Amino acid sequence: MSTVAERSRQLLPNVEETIGAQAELLSSQLQAMSEALFPPTSKKVLRRFTSGEAARLMSVSDSTPRKMTLAGAG
Repeated sequence: MSTVAERSRQLLPNVEETIGAQAELLSSQLQAMSEALFPPTSKKVLRRFTSGEAARLMSVSDSTPRKMTLAGAG
């Protein structure tokens, strides 16, 4: 191998090092975006379900949750 080729290889960064540096940069940028879009103090709130939706989730008839509420059991 010629000495010019050897010198240029020594001056150029290693492929693994280049990819590693780019991966670290990308990771830090993604982390910053994630923190900006989804702050750690953000909370999700579960919406209220209608009695019909609740009945379907519990696999009971639509009237059962209403009857339970009227009876004081729900």
